[in-house]
Amino acid sequence: MMNVLGVCTSPDGIRWALASGTRSLPQLRDMERNILRLPDIEDETAKLMNVLRFLSTLIKEKDIEKVVVATVGHSQYGGPSTVRVKIECVVQLAAAETAVAVELIAPKTLKAREKKLSAEAGGSAEEILNNSHDFSPRAGRDAVIAAWAGLPE
Repeated sequence: MMNVLGVCTSPDGIRWALASGTRSLPQLRDMERNILRLPDIEDETAKLMNVLRFLSTLIKEKDIEKVVVATVGHSQYGGPSTVRVKIECVVQLAAAETAVAVELIAPKTLKAREKKLSAEAGGSAEEILNNSHDFSPRAGRDAVIAAWAGLPE
């Protein structure tokens, strides 16, 4: 059974989801705490190193075989937040450090994968993976869809 880590970044940290199984029979794991907030310190390098250590440990401890990152789109102010882009890079470094494959999914592709999830698994992400409860906030839902998208067919 393949274990996939879906990640969605924000300016203040990451949301993540662990999925296993297949796209038609997906299961979420360990959803009780799926957020990592950046520490409230001035040193940005230290913040990013904290994310790197956390993800490297998570990937090893949970036997992750693939990481899927929901990449940032453009904000109302123009391009993506520089912090979010840096965090995405750190996610890729953590995967590379642990010899795990990484896939980046653009926002438009994530929407298409969400529609594919409904078609392949027979319902919405909430129905199939969360007992019909909403994922909150949106970044958590995006992490779940990213994790599902990385599962084998």
